[in-house]
Amino acid sequence: MSLFERPGWFRLELPEGWEIEEEEDGTFALGRPDGPGLLRLSVREGPRGGKGGERLDPYLLLRAFSAQTGVDFELAEPRRWSAAGLDWASCAWTAEEDGETLAWRAWMATNQDLLAFATYACKEEDKDADRERVDLLLAALVLS
Repeated sequence: MSLFERPGWFRLELPEGWEIEEEEDGTFALGRPDGPGLLRLSVREGPRGGKGGERLDPYLLLRAFSAQTGVDFELAEPRRWSAAGLDWASCAWTAEEDGETLAWRAWMATNQDLLAFATYACKEEDKDADRERVDLLLAALVLS
């Protein structure tokens, strides 16, 4: 494992053999050069302006993302939980793209100051190849 840190934003531990690259829009692409899929992660300041101290709800934010992308959220295995000071939500679905069936997973996490959004996509037949590594990587995410 190697530690990657964006001071003031986040840190995470990369599994052995994984690489990370920052894209022009500030999103990070993570994966193995020979791996089956790609994990994309972005961390931004959380939305401001809630009424009376409302908390960010990653589950509702992920539901809104799903609606915007045409994913039936209720059929996408939605889940919410809290761990290590973060509130989390996730979902998973398959979609046809260029004649292939892709398996998608998406997560949102917040510490109420920052909001992390991650997606992972790969061919459907490879959906379990990096599942454990991706889960461990995201479980170790620390928002500053």
